[in-house]
Amino acid sequence: MKIKINKKNFELTFGFKVFYILGKHWEMKNFNDVLKHVMSVFGDYATTDVNNTAEEPNLSFATMEVLADIIVAAIVANKENKKTFADFETAEVIESIVENIAVIPEIMKEFVSSMPSHKKEEDPGK
Repeated sequence: MKIKINKKNFELTFGFKVFYILGKHWEMKNFNDVLKHVMSVFGDYATTDVNNTAEEPNLSFATMEVLADIIVAAIVANKENKKTFADFETAEVIESIVENIAVIPEIMKEFVSSMPSHKKEEDPGK
């Protein structure tokens, strides 16, 4: 998945590394703290399909800031981008989100589906 910020395209990479980068950035101690923080600002909006609703999305500044951090972490996680958090201004990332609001559910879907799973594998002999 790609996103354009300041007329430059960046490939986003999702996975555990994004959670680790966010944890360091937000000074959190573990994976669950990162997840709770994200869900506290997103609630149900993370899975809303903005293309199939009549209402304009009403994102709080806190939600936009967390989404911007997720995007930057996904950029930083991709080694080919050769970027750090310091290379981005939150307002520039938010502007790119506002210009293409329909990308939010796709980003959140990628983010959520990249969460490490603690499911026990079933015994193939059963």
